[in-house]
Amino acid sequence: MHIPDGYLGPATCGVFYAVMLPIWTIASRIVQKTLKARQVPMLAIGAAFSFVIMMFNLPVPGGSSGHATGGVLVAVLLGPWAACIAITVALVVQALYCPYGLNVALPAMLGGHLLVFGWVEAIVTALVIKYLQKQAPELLEEGGR
Repeated sequence: MHIPDGYLGPATCGVFYAVMLPIWTIASRIVQKTLKARQVPMLAIGAAFSFVIMMFNLPVPGGSSGHATGGVLVAVLLGPWAACIAITVALVVQALYCPYGLNVALPAMLGGHLLVFGWVEAIVTALVIKYLQKQAPELLEEGGR
């Protein structure tokens, strides 16, 4: 993961698990109902893509680093609930437990991600969507439906 070892403590992780549990439940139910069998490999590729793209880290002040996630691209192709599942799978593979609470972890990570990496990912996602519109529009026709 892009954060250093020991950055998120069990209490911090527990809060986020509690917040995400109902979201994961809803996402699982919706994806199970809406995702077509031929889209399942794309979901796996989306999770793998997310995992790989998260490995390209750039350091930011505060002891963290920033990177793209690929979540918006997966959401455009398969819908936001499928993107939630794909990103979760990528993060579970990377999960670490650490001693810092939200008061330390969030400020250190949010600045660089909101000011720089979010914009870079938005531009890259827009370019990929533009490319797909020309080269494989069928991928975009079913996304999110």
